[in-house]
Amino acid sequence: MQFTVNSALWRQVFAVPAEITDRHIRMCSGVALKCLLLLLRDPDVFGDPKAIADRLGQPVSEISDALSYWLETGVLSSSGPDGQAIPSQPPRPASEPPPAVPVPAPPRSAVSAPPAVRPHFPREEAVSIVDSDKTLSGLLQELQSMMGKLFTSADLDALIALYSFYALTPHYIITVVSYCISIGRSSMAYAEKVAASWIGEGIDDEGVDRHLDTLAQRRSNEGRVRSAFGISDRSLTPREREYIATWFDTYQFDLPLIEYAYEITVERTGKLAFGYLNKILASWYQNGIRTIEEAKQESKPSSAAGTKPSGTGSELNRKILEQFMKD
Repeated sequence: MQFTVNSALWRQVFAVPAEITDRHIRMCSGVALKCLLLLLRDPDVFGDPKAIADRLGQPVSEISDALSYWLETGVLSSSGPDGQAIPSQPPRPASEPPPAVPVPAPPRSAVSAPPAVRPHFPREEAVSIVDSDKTLSGLLQELQSMMGKLFTSADLDALIALYSFYALTPHYIITVVSYCISIGRSSMAYAEKVAASWIGEGIDDEGVDRHLDTLAQRRSNEGRVRSAFGISDRSLTPREREYIATWFDTYQFDLPLIEYAYEITVERTGKLAFGYLNKILASWYQNGIRTIEEAKQESKPSSAAGTKPSGTGSELNRKILEQFMKD
């Protein structure tokens, strides 16, 4: 099937630079394209973002973001308060193809710590890099779909850094971004921080899925503890999250035993004190206690004649409380 434009529409036309379809049709968002068409149609009426927002029924902030794409690529220029034009990057002639900027293809079988300082990629260079690498181009489209937005210059900079500087596979990058989205941090800048942290922990492409499962389990454990402790009006602190991870991951305690330690903590201190609760659980772990029954037995004072309790029973509980009060 072949499509043609209704000939009656040619009675009134306006020009669209070939640059738009030759270089930007793949990269710009639908909103950005609509904004440009309105500006080309009537620049006097639609030179103000508010006028475009009213016409499209979109927030002014979204229109400004869309117009920033054309400013960054040199298609548009803006004027300051004094009416003077603010220079922008000169657009590349449509006949001149974007220069191929090869991205080194480092080995991706393992992840190693990158150098201390990474390069940054201005938008023109970033677009050229994306255009020259089909894998990266497909990855960009996938991530924009996942995050529900057109990437800004900063987003592209972070993406290319993850791909070429950190030498991460598309699978690794998508996994990191998926994790960030799941915790409400849908930002490429945050994704880069997370990826750098995971790399520092030695998590490679083969282990990234297992690490994601571990993080998901930790979030689940934190939610169970928050519910058991009645914490609904605040977030957990980093230290509290570390405690919870230790209780489940290192000590391998189940929730009922942790709840029992919580009850003891509130009874002895009159409040939820994570530090004291952690000392109880640490002492149980060191003494091989794994059940509530064993914990109750440990709490009983020694009754053996002529035997002085040492590190067990009520004496141990007293030491825990004294140490907690000192801390």
